[in-house]
Amino acid sequence: MEHTAAHPEGDAEHPGEELAALTPVGRMVMTTDGTVTAILAHAVGERIVLGGTARHRLAAPGPAAAHLRLPAGAPVELRTVQLVGERTGTRYVRAETLVSTAALPPAFREDLARGTETIGRLLRAHRLETYREVVDARVSPAEGTCRRTYTVSAGGVPVLLITERFEAACRFLAASLPAQGRREGVQPVPGAA
Repeated sequence: MEHTAAHPEGDAEHPGEELAALTPVGRMVMTTDGTVTAILAHAVGERIVLGGTARHRLAAPGPAAAHLRLPAGAPVELRTVQLVGERTGTRYVRAETLVSTAALPPAFREDLARGTETIGRLLRAHRLETYREVVDARVSPAEGTCRRTYTVSAGGVPVLLITERFEAACRFLAASLPAQGRREGVQPVPGAA
């Protein structure tokens, strides 16, 4: 059974029973309105880097367009990355980002297009004041998986819609998930180390 939370954070005293299968660190990662890269690095004990990126243009699907306040079919860029451990090459997260490129400053767009740095680090480097809002979080105990989707707004305008899928290497997220649901033997991403 998959648990879903449209607003998974609940309130300060009740984080939402949908996320009950998660450890305290797992609940922080799934509900944070900050960059997950820094939290993840502390949890796994190594710096997180990009293990591979892919980008292409597409027409924004209806639900995604609504989150970005764009008309359905508006042009966006899809950026797919793998977040891996710098030392071990272990893949921790696969992230897909829909980018409303027209709403971003040109210098940020150029750095994003290079595909050499995480979005969180780029936002800090460009000193963009942003607001993040988690719009969906899903925990599937049967599959041993966790994912979350959130928007990043700059200047009050949603510019990024990010979906992060946490890999089996993130065992600290859901210590109470059944062992058969976890994929064992996580392999490093080729060329990431």
